Amino acid sequence: MSFPTPQQKKAIENRGAMLVSAAAGSGKTAVLVERVVQCVTDPHNPVDIDRLLVVTFTKAAAAEMKERIHKRLAEEYEKDPQNQRLLTQQILLAKADISTIDSFCKNLVTRYFDRLDVSPDFTLVSGNRLDLMKRAAMEETLNHFFATQKEGFTRLAQTLGADNGTDRLETAIEKVYEYLRTLPFPQQWTDYVRELYHSFTTMGQSPWGEVLLERGERIVGGGLRTINSALTFVQENDPVVADKRGEALREYLLQLERVQDAILKKDWDGVIAACRPLQKISFQGKNLPRGYESQGKQITGNAQGVSATVSEQLKKMFTMSEVECAHQCKALAPLIDLLLDSVWEYHRRIDAKKREEGCMDFSDVEYAALSLLVELKDGETIPTPEAREILDDYSYVMVDEYQDVNDLQST
Repeated sequence: MSFPTPQQKKAIENRGAMLVSAAAGSGKTAVLVERVVQCVTDPHNPVDIDRLLVVTFTKAAAAEMKERIHKRLAEEYEKDPQNQRLLTQQILLAKADISTIDSFCKNLVTRYFDRLDVSPDFTLVSGNRLDLMKRAAMEETLNHFFATQKEGFTRLAQTLGADNGTDRLETAIEKVYEYLRTLPFPQQWTDYVRELYHSFTTMGQSPWGEVLLERGERIVGGGLRTINSALTFVQENDPVVADKRGEALREYLLQLERVQDAILKKDWDGVIAACRPLQKISFQGKNLPRGYESQGKQITGNAQGVSATVSEQLKKMFTMSEVECAHQCKALAPLIDLLLDSVWEYHRRIDAKKREEGCMDFSDVEYAALSLLVELKDGETIPTPEAREILDDYSYVMVDEYQDVNDLQST
């Protein structure tokens, strides 16, 4: 198929805010390159290429993007060698903002270092050097909590499954820390998590319950479709199998419908009760004639296997009653507090080590850039005066592989 397709052409020519979603290898980057070229060559409202911000996710991708844009501009210039604007755009391309998110953020921090309390000559730290800082910070954090809250911290380690050593505890702290580093306002998230455990009301209305109920609904829906299709087939095509196995299939459908009804009502205890009798469909005592083989037999046998899987999955997911869940949350609340406290202590100690050495990691740079661009007011993010100043530098912002951005970068 020739480039561009009608859909690609629409994406190239659109000048408003838009999101392009397509499979890998479908030409999204080619569309972005062509969109850039058309922006700078628009006969009615041309934009200089150094007024575009084009963000990619690797240095190699940024270099390739520049090369592809340069090639396309050269092709346009060959068609119209008298067009001085095209020649100017090729010259301006050298200073155009076509870079990774990290590079863009670093440039902002360097430009506004005096407003960010950042050293103008900070260095970026990563790899082994950063790992050593983290290792030291983790040891200090564990020593601090075992010294000041030994009983609670030991219980936390044991709850995480550590019979000997602190490997799982360290892993938990590190994972939560790394997750926090992807959030624009991590303190909000930790406050939210603490509140979830301390103010737990009903499982059906909780985030955990909603996830499980949604997953349960998908499992039940798949089971209903499979079993119902099997029953319909034998009723219409195989009266022998329908007579012997139809009743068992209908009974299982009724059981699944009870589960589905409770799930839709978000009746947690009702789901538990409806799941309790679920078992693999039994055709015992309903033997088919000796040597009888048919498609209906095969289809109902498959439905029997599906019922076993569905029953097992649902009973694993829905095990504890509302009372038991509330008891668990109440028991876990102080441990969650302690885990989050240890994560923030780990965070502070890493930051202190980076400050001592006058360095920042990539997330630090992103956070500094974020604080320069937005501020949180009454739970809402609003642009800063610096953001409006920076915005004046650009006519368009384009992001390649946008699905790879995290919440921090997206904000």
